[in-house]
Amino acid sequence: MLADSDEFHAFPVPLPALIAEAESVTGTVGGLMLDRIAADGSLPRGSPQDGGLDGAYPLGGFLTHHLLRGAPRKIVLVHSTVPVASGNHRAEGHRPVNRPPVVVHHF
Repeated sequence: MLADSDEFHAFPVPLPALIAEAESVTGTVGGLMLDRIAADGSLPRGSPQDGGLDGAYPLGGFLTHHLLRGAPRKIVLVHSTVPVASGNHRAEGHRPVNRPPVVVHHF
């Protein structure tokens, strides 16, 4: 499993099933990064209070992609024999098997 410290994955199917599918085909599971922000569009500092991260950052969008031209696609699960590019955005020659992609909440 690949994740930065500010990323949380939301798997749409049970993890064992997703792993089995990936192992039988390409060895990779893909995700799509969704940047999370506060309701007023800000990025508040500090620990969220009541409501946790979802309450503190209720809105999601492709900010990194649109503002910084960052790649929103991520490799979130990969077999240990598959090399992954910098930033975990690609695994050359290994197309992720899953549809829909795993949502990667980026806080």
